[in-house]
Amino acid sequence: MARLNDDLAHDDPRRTRIAEAIHRYRIRRDARAAIEDSGAPPGGGADRIKCLHAHVAHELACPPNPAGATALAAAGWPDCRTSCVGPA
Repeated sequence: MARLNDDLAHDDPRRTRIAEAIHRYRIRRDARAAIEDSGAPPGGGADRIKCLHAHVAHELACPPNPAGATALAAAGWPDCRTSCVGPA
């Protein structure tokens, strides 16, 4: 998380992509069950990653989420946008 937060401090395009992911998450969440928003962005927000597990879950369930994708790549999770299995 420290590396992600350091990167965010210097990467405006990444902050924008994370803000867009958070916006998409809120729309999906509220379509299922609107909740009273505390004002704090889910997962910490675009300026500070706080709940990395939330970003990872969002990347797995409804990509793209750049913070979640970065965490998955660091953990060795395969990039499944391309086939992981060759022909038999």
